[in-house]
Amino acid sequence: MRKSMAALLALLMLMPFVACNSNDHGASGGEVLDKSCREIIEYIYEHVEQTQYIKDHMTYTMFHDTEAVASRCSWFLGIDGIPFQDACASESAMSPADYSLVVVKIKNGENAEAWMKSIDDNIDHDKWICMGAGAKRIERIGDVILLALADRTNADNIARVFLGLK
Repeated sequence: MRKSMAALLALLMLMPFVACNSNDHGASGGEVLDKSCREIIEYIYEHVEQTQYIKDHMTYTMFHDTEAVASRCSWFLGIDGIPFQDACASESAMSPADYSLVVVKIKNGENAEAWMKSIDDNIDHDKWICMGAGAKRIERIGDVILLALADRTNADNIARVFLGLK
């Protein structure tokens, strides 16, 4: 009886580790966000910690809609040909910070995980003249992919707010 109780207790203690051991960036293919990509970026800006870095960027921010992202896809995401149905990018027109925030919604969720990996492998976080983003965060919720190029603290803060949407 004691051995079976000990075995049961050991199994129960292992359950949290097994249940939480996932490597899909917190995303499941069935999740869908109801917001447009522009609304997601606006939500992030409303809820992210307002560091001086973010304030400097927001002073001169330019939003680029789906057509603009499609025409300069390799600039914003590192690759062309991504089948997205909605996209929005936010970058500074003039800013002391090297910064880019891009959100894309993959059409019909087709291979969203594979597209995320391709973006991760190909984005150039040193794409600006004379400077480069200190950190890259790429996250996914269902068919929505977020790419944040910023310093480490702000990239992490942006990703945290985005992941809070699920």
